[in-house]
Amino acid sequence: MLDKAKEGIKKAMDHLAQEFSQLQLGTANPAILDGVRIDNYGSMQQLNTVASISTLDAQTLTVSPWDKTIIHEIAKAITDSNIGLNPQTMADSVLISIPAITEERRKDMAKIVKRL
Repeated sequence: MLDKAKEGIKKAMDHLAQEFSQLQLGTANPAILDGVRIDNYGSMQQLNTVASISTLDAQTLTVSPWDKTIIHEIAKAITDSNIGLNPQTMADSVLISIPAITEERRKDMAKIVKRL
Protein backbone atom coordinates (compact mmCIF):
# COMPACT_ATOMS: atom_id res chain seq x y z
CA MET A 1 0.00 0.00 0.00
CA LEU A 2 2.87 2.36 0.82
CA ASP A 3 4.54 1.54 -2.50
CA LYS A 4 1.31 2.35 -4.33
CA ALA A 5 1.10 5.74 -2.58
CA LYS A 6 4.74 6.51 -3.40
CA GLU A 7 4.12 5.64 -7.04
CA GLY A 8 1.07 7.95 -7.15
CA ILE A 9 3.01 10.80 -5.56
CA LYS A 10 5.88 10.32 -8.00
CA LYS A 11 3.48 10.48 -10.97
CA ALA A 12 1.89 13.65 -9.58
CA MET A 13 5.30 15.28 -9.06
CA ASP A 14 6.43 14.33 -12.59
CA HIS A 15 3.24 15.81 -14.04
CA LEU A 16 3.70 19.03 -12.03
CA ALA A 17 7.33 19.32 -13.15
CA GLN A 18 6.22 18.96 -16.77
CA GLU A 19 3.54 21.65 -16.30
CA PHE A 20 6.09 24.01 -14.71
CA SER A 21 8.54 23.47 -17.60
CA GLN A 22 5.94 24.81 -20.04
CA LEU A 23 5.55 28.14 -18.24
CA GLN A 24 6.99 31.15 -20.04
CA LEU A 25 9.29 32.74 -17.47
CA GLY A 26 11.39 35.09 -19.58
CA THR A 27 14.02 32.60 -20.71
CA ALA A 28 14.06 30.44 -23.81
CA ASN A 29 12.92 26.91 -23.01
CA PRO A 30 11.96 24.51 -25.83
CA ALA A 31 9.30 22.97 -23.56
CA ILE A 32 7.22 26.14 -24.06
CA LEU A 33 6.32 24.78 -27.51
CA ASP A 34 5.33 21.29 -26.34
CA GLY A 35 1.61 21.94 -26.77
CA VAL A 36 1.89 23.41 -30.28
CA ARG A 37 0.34 21.24 -32.99
CA ILE A 38 0.76 21.81 -36.71
CA ASP A 39 -1.37 20.75 -39.67
CA ASN A 40 1.16 18.80 -41.70
CA TYR A 41 -0.14 17.28 -44.93
CA GLY A 42 -3.66 16.87 -43.58
CA SER A 43 -2.87 15.49 -40.13
CA MET A 44 -2.27 17.29 -36.85
CA GLN A 45 1.20 16.60 -35.44
CA GLN A 46 3.25 17.83 -32.52
CA LEU A 47 5.72 20.53 -33.54
CA ASN A 48 8.68 18.56 -32.19
CA THR A 49 7.90 15.67 -34.59
CA VAL A 50 8.29 17.83 -37.72
CA ALA A 51 11.07 20.17 -36.58
CA SER A 52 14.08 20.56 -34.35
CA ILE A 53 13.55 23.06 -31.50
CA SER A 54 16.62 24.55 -29.84
CA THR A 55 17.81 27.63 -27.97
CA LEU A 56 19.84 30.15 -29.91
CA ASP A 57 20.59 32.22 -26.80
CA ALA A 58 18.93 32.87 -23.44
CA GLN A 59 16.07 34.83 -25.03
CA THR A 60 15.64 33.14 -28.44
CA LEU A 61 14.28 29.82 -29.63
CA THR A 62 14.88 28.52 -33.14
CA VAL A 63 12.62 26.01 -34.89
CA SER A 64 14.21 24.26 -37.87
CA PRO A 65 11.75 22.08 -39.80
CA TRP A 66 12.99 19.06 -41.69
CA ASP A 67 10.67 19.99 -44.56
CA LYS A 68 11.40 23.65 -45.34
CA THR A 69 8.07 24.11 -47.16
CA ILE A 70 6.11 24.15 -43.87
CA ILE A 71 7.89 27.13 -42.29
CA HIS A 72 4.87 29.41 -42.66
CA GLU A 73 2.52 26.75 -41.23
CA ILE A 74 4.81 26.46 -38.19
CA ALA A 75 4.79 30.23 -37.64
CA LYS A 76 0.99 30.29 -37.95
CA ALA A 77 0.59 27.39 -35.50
CA ILE A 78 2.80 29.14 -32.92
CA THR A 79 0.85 32.40 -33.31
CA ASP A 80 -2.51 30.59 -33.09
CA SER A 81 -1.49 28.63 -29.97
CA ASN A 82 -2.17 31.66 -27.71
CA ILE A 83 1.05 31.36 -25.71
CA GLY A 84 2.01 34.98 -26.34
CA LEU A 85 4.89 34.42 -28.75
CA ASN A 86 5.50 36.16 -32.07
CA PRO A 87 7.54 34.03 -34.46
CA GLN A 88 9.67 35.47 -37.25
CA THR A 89 10.22 33.38 -40.36
CA MET A 90 13.69 33.22 -41.85
CA ALA A 91 14.89 31.41 -44.97
CA ASP A 92 15.14 27.97 -43.36
CA SER A 93 13.94 28.39 -39.75
CA VAL A 94 11.57 30.22 -37.42
CA LEU A 95 12.99 32.49 -34.70
CA ILE A 96 11.02 33.18 -31.53
CA SER A 97 12.12 35.96 -29.19
CA ILE A 98 11.00 35.40 -25.61
CA PRO A 99 9.92 38.72 -24.06
CA ALA A 100 11.37 39.77 -20.73
CA ILE A 101 9.08 39.10 -17.79
CA THR A 102 7.30 42.10 -16.28
CA GLU A 103 5.87 42.61 -12.81
CA GLU A 104 2.34 42.08 -14.12
CA ARG A 105 3.40 38.83 -15.83
CA ARG A 106 5.08 37.67 -12.60
CA LYS A 107 1.80 38.12 -10.73
CA ASP A 108 -0.06 36.20 -13.44
CA MET A 109 2.53 33.41 -13.26
CA ALA A 110 2.16 33.24 -9.48
CA LYS A 111 -1.59 32.72 -9.91
CA ILE A 112 -1.01 30.00 -12.51
CA VAL A 113 1.56 28.22 -10.35
CA LYS A 114 -0.77 28.36 -7.35
CA ARG A 115 -3.56 26.83 -9.45
CA LEU A 116 -1.26 24.05 -10.68
